[in-house]
Parts: sequence; structure tokens; C-alpha cells
Amino acid sequence: MSAWHPHIVIFNARIFDPLTRRVAPATALAVWENRIVAIGLDHEMRELAGPATLQLDARRHWLLPGLVDSHIHLTEFALRRQELDFSNCSALEEALELVRRAVEARPAGSWITGGGWDVRRLGLSGFPDRAWLDAISQDHLMVFASRDWHSVWVNSPVLERAGIDAHTPDPEGGKILRRNSGKEPTGVLQEKACQMVYGLVPPAEFEQVGEALNDVFAEFHRQGITAVHVMETPREWRFYQLLRQQRQLQLRISWYAFVEHLDALKQSGLASGLGDAWLQVGGIKIFVDGSLGSQTAEMLAPYQGLDHAGVEVRPEAELTELVEEATANGLACAIHAIGDRANRKALNAIETARERYPSREVRHRIEHAQLLHPEDLPRFVRLNVIASMQPIHLAEDVPAIEALWGERGRYAFAFQSLLARGTRLAFGSDAPVERINPWQGMFMAVTRKAHLDPAQPTFYPEESISLAEAVAAYTIHPHYAVGLEYRLGRITPGNLADFIIVDQDVFNDPPETLLENQVLLTCLDGQIVYRRSGEQLIEL
Repeated sequence: MSAWHPHIVIFNARIFDPLTRRVAPATALAVWENRIVAIGLDHEMRELAGPATLQLDARRHWLLPGLVDSHIHLTEFALRRQELDFSNCSALEEALELVRRAVEARPAGSWITGGGWDVRRLGLSGFPDRAWLDAISQDHLMVFASRDWHSVWVNSPVLERAGIDAHTPDPEGGKILRRNSGKEPTGVLQEKACQMVYGLVPPAEFEQVGEALNDVFAEFHRQGITAVHVMETPREWRFYQLLRQQRQLQLRISWYAFVEHLDALKQSGLASGLGDAWLQVGGIKIFVDGSLGSQTAEMLAPYQGLDHAGVEVRPEAELTELVEEATANGLACAIHAIGDRANRKALNAIETARERYPSREVRHRIEHAQLLHPEDLPRFVRLNVIASMQPIHLAEDVPAIEALWGERGRYAFAFQSLLARGTRLAFGSDAPVERINPWQGMFMAVTRKAHLDPAQPTFYPEESISLAEAVAAYTIHPHYAVGLEYRLGRITPGNLADFIIVDQDVFNDPPETLLENQVLLTCLDGQIVYRRSGEQLIEL
């Protein structure tokens, strides 16, 4: 009988445990097939190696569990590479020039889609107008989502195709922006009104989506991301299944379906946790309000300097009914809530569902949880609600928070206040709204400095958290949110072999080091899927 040997041994590493938030006593690990089979001292693990074992000297670099992006729109992120991307446009004319080029390259009658525009970045005092697009072409159909996805800018042909004119009423939970006359649409739709045009855009087919996803998987691996939680439709779920069957799925995916598909999930018997560690059902995504940037986040009091308190996308009674229905059917809810009133409504709905179905152990979460009333802070841990937050949003939101929320901004992105009360935080990017770089997200959680600028003052420093806490929010806590905490998120024997090695001494050097940090190696399911070229890791 031949001797057993692991196929990978990594030694001379500093291994971080996000559960204890300390350096592990072990300095080496052994991998066989897709599992971590042993951890220990260097000589202990190297004694297990055989002639075919890949042995890597980590040279005292940090070894962490693979990172999780807990909130992403994966397919849209991939397809955005094939669309117009306005996220780097700092003036209106730059955005319009991108549109002109697209019009010149495409035949009349074709759709031109994209997104990423932001009123503040474009230097506008208000929202854009369809007239600017019409001046370029009325022979093309243009649909451009805002940076926060809560507004969409279209040209006149799209409004006509959607049947939207001066006599069209605002849909419930949505808004059609209008010119000073109060009737003529400007070409910007918000919240549920966006669906009036999104449904007209021809959907991408599997071949296009598969190609786009394969192009971006490597980018996630370069960042050290091995798993994602996606908020998408059953169409994307089917695409991921096909990739899995073809052995082309290169990220672990937990899928949250939009609440419009709740009945379909119930009828098919799908519940949270169904699937495996590669592809599983996460639950249901429910919107309660809009966003800060579009001024549609639902507030307890009006925005500073304005006469409104946002948009009620979903009344509390309807929200409660949906959360109860999902809970009864074993589906965890991921509830989008930005404003303090929206977050209170979400907590109220979860509390009612918990009381009605106390035996249902579904792990509800609130997505974003950007602004909280101090009275609601203790409710997260009492109701076992995960705060799924995106620190990278804070990098660009500080000016808007100060302008629109004023002193209420004290409890915006209240990381420390939530942690101090025992709340689990799960961090993500919300890409393509923001970039996927988790190291920038950690920098913002630790420093809270606007625009990722180390020279900026810290925005409410009492809400900063330690890097160890931030790493936990990118590893063990997201896996807890989807019931995988005993298989992923720690470097321990028996766990699936997802881990990374990084080049900077991130736990000891200044936080600015995070902005320079690069991943040296990413291992996913026991296979090295990324390895940076160079001499940082010595192969024996």
C-alpha cells in the first residue's frame, strides 16, 4: 500500500484566525484534494510531504482564509465590461463623449446600455436630462443606470417605447422625474419606475454571460476573493448552474433571488442552504427604500435642507408579510435598507417574523444598514440580524452624508457601535456600484477616510474598527450568514482549502499599507488559481 501524501504544503507562514482574531500557533498547513487536512509547525507538515507534493515557503507572509464579497451583482459586474461605464467620468461632456462613440459604432435601432454615472462626479446641480442624449441620437435606444442603481437615465425613444409621457402617473414605490412644468418627463426614473424600462432591454444570452464571467473570475482571484453572495434573478442562477455543470464556475456563490420570485421559489421547494459549497440558495432580496445618492433613502425626518424624507419603496405592512412568508418557507431575507426609517421597518418586520415562527432558524440580514437610529442598534444582535455592509461606499458618501443627513451622520456606517453590541458584520462591495477591491474596503472600515485619502480626517473615528475585525467581516461572518461557517472561513483541519497569502505586513504596518497590499497566492477548493509572478514564495 503506497504512502499517503498531501499535494500542497505551505510552511513558514503567519496564519491569522478570524474567529479568535489572533495569530494561530501553527505556521504551516497541508492540503489534500480540496481540504485542509492538517496544520502545525513547519517540520511537522514538511514530514508529510512526498515527492510530488508542492512545497511553498511563505517567507513569513500572512496567510488568511479566502475572502468573501458579501454583496455583489456578479453578472452585471461582468457584463458592465461590455457596456458603457461612466464611473470614471468627472464631467458631463466626458460621459456624453462615450455615448457619441457608441452611437458611431452601432447601427440605428440598437440598444446602448451602461451605467455608473453620478450627479456629483459629473458636476451637475441636478439630475441629467434626456435632451442631452436625444441631441446625440434618437435612432438608438439608450438606458444608463446611475452609480447607485436607483435611478436610470434614458432618451426619448425609450420613454416612448415604455409608454411614459406627461400623463403617466408615478408607479407605487417609484418616481418619474419631471421638468419644471411638473409634467414632462426628464428621462430619469427612480426606484420602481426603473422597471418600466429595464424590462424592455433584451437580456444577455448564456454564451455572452459565460464569456463575461470567465473574463472576470481571475480578477476576483487576484484580489483574494474566493466566494460571493449575489443578488440576482433565477436567470443568473441558471447560468451559474450551467457553469457548474461545465466545471467552469470559479467562485463559490450564494444566491439571493429578488422577492418578485418568492412564489416561484416556494413552489419549487427551494430554501436557504439548498445546494453545496460551490452553489447554493442564500434566500430572498427585498427592497425597502432607495439610496442616499438619489435622495430616495427612507428617513425618519426630512433630508437636511430638503422638504422630503425619501421614497417609501415598500410599506411596512407589505414588508412584514413578505418576511413572514419567506421565514415560514425557510428562506432567509436580505433586506435592502439605507435610511434610518427603512432600517427600523426592516428590524420591525424581522422581529414580527421571529415571534410568529420562533423555530425557523433562518439567518436574516440587512443589506447596507447605512444609517441607524441609536435606539435600533441593540436590536440587531437581539434578533440575530447580520449587518451586511459595504465600507467602500463610505469613501464617496462622506460629502453627501454631511450635506443631506447632517448630525444624523454620527450613526452612518456604524461599524463599531454594531460590533460592540455583538452584531456580526459581513462586508462586500456592491459591485458594479463600487470596485471589488476588498483591501480598500478594509482600509475604509479601519480609517473611515473619504476618497481613500490618508490625508483626509477620519469620519467619526469612534466608528472605526480594527483590521482583525474587518478581516472577520470578510471571512468567517459572511460564511456564517449562509450557513457555511463550519466548512469555510478559518484555517483549520477539515475545512475546505480556500486561503490566500498576501505581500504586506498588514496587521503591523500602518493602515495605508492596505492600499498597497497585493495577493501573492489564492487557493480555491485545494487548487492554486492565482499566483503572482516573482520570488516572494519559494518553491522547494
